[in-house]
Amino acid sequence: MNMSYTPRQFQALAAVMTAGSYKEAAVALGVSESTVKNRLMRLHEKTDLTTIQLVYRFRNELALYIATRGGS
Repeated sequence: MNMSYTPRQFQALAAVMTAGSYKEAAVALGVSESTVKNRLMRLHEKTDLTTIQLVYRFRNELALYIATRGGS
């Protein structure tokens, strides 16, 4: 399983985690909802994990990312 991800994919995952929906994450990131979904879809393809599984897998990294960037 390839666990590499791009900063944009990581950002999309963090935004979905904090915002609670693709639409709200898109607004927070200033991109379209389909862009958020596409970034997460690429993560799913690389890892074979669902969004929830990705959140659990990367929760420590996500917490640090969110804390250092003020949640946006």
